[in-house]
Amino acid sequence: MFCCLTLCSKSFFPFKQTVASSRQFPFQFFSAYEIIPENLEAFKKMLEEANAPPKEKKKADGTADETQVRRKRKNPIIPTNMPTDKIFDDYRKALDQSVKLATVHNVQPIRGSTVVFCNVSSETKANAPGAKGMGKSVRNIQEIGYLLGLMCKYVCEDCDFRVWASTSPQHPDTNHLPVALKEGTILDNMKVVAEIAAQLGEAPGPFPIDYLTDMIRDKKRVDNLLVLSHQPLNPSKPGGDDSVNKLANLLAKYRGEVNPDLLFVSVDLSGSRAAISGDEKHPNDIMIAGFSDQILRFIAERGDQNQVRRLFPAVLPALSYHLLFLLAPVCRAHRDCQGHQQEE
Repeated sequence: MFCCLTLCSKSFFPFKQTVASSRQFPFQFFSAYEIIPENLEAFKKMLEEANAPPKEKKKADGTADETQVRRKRKNPIIPTNMPTDKIFDDYRKALDQSVKLATVHNVQPIRGSTVVFCNVSSETKANAPGAKGMGKSVRNIQEIGYLLGLMCKYVCEDCDFRVWASTSPQHPDTNHLPVALKEGTILDNMKVVAEIAAQLGEAPGPFPIDYLTDMIRDKKRVDNLLVLSHQPLNPSKPGGDDSVNKLANLLAKYRGEVNPDLLFVSVDLSGSRAAISGDEKHPNDIMIAGFSDQILRFIAERGDQNQVRRLFPAVLPALSYHLLFLLAPVCRAHRDCQGHQQEE
């Protein structure tokens, strides 16, 4: 891993090829953040702990076990060249760049138009089980939503990434805002998302159904609608609140008037294990619990299936015409042969 990252500071193009050929998913690189020390002082502390003799074992009564002799490490770890704070920063930048490259090159592209809504209310600031081992930048549900939404921006052909919560004095007329990427790494853009999220209120807000209303009014074609939150948003769940019932009605109306193949995916990021379940009322309403980069693969593959179904009705008439054109001489020859046999 670190040999791969070292290439980044020396030459970008070999590094790019190395990441692409590794076939590793983005979060496999992201998990290495925990290994990189914050600074030189933290690194020295790690060395002291690694070179320290093992702790004495104690008996059941709490006294030291004299049979266990404390021995120093035979081959203590001594760096040939002591690293600097800049080196650790370079590793972090290279690691962040590798996450971006792995997203672009190792994740299947998501075709068509995609809209991503990320819940940024106070309810999403709870710790997320899926964030273990991903460094200090990604610890809670909200930050996982930032990361997954940004990855969608990189792998989708067309993506509108938005954050939603409640209205605020700064934005009294809307509870959702778009996120525009800037040049830089994924971590840089996570800060951008956090700044935009801070413009909204912290209180929980209803799902922005006005966005779907505008989609229907404008006949805007959207292939994938992805919702990232701390709980599932199931439009077919009986006894749901008013916003969920409106969402169900608008999804049905949108599929009836604009795009019947719209894929709706609700991701509950508070889950500890990734699990996928379909909706009995509509096959394109998908509930996902947990967090994994396989979510992007699922959306990409499911979207491709919808495009194939949408493509065949247009292809079959032309295909039938060409088949008839190719088989016509064979049919005529067969018919002439049968005529000759009857004459004889």
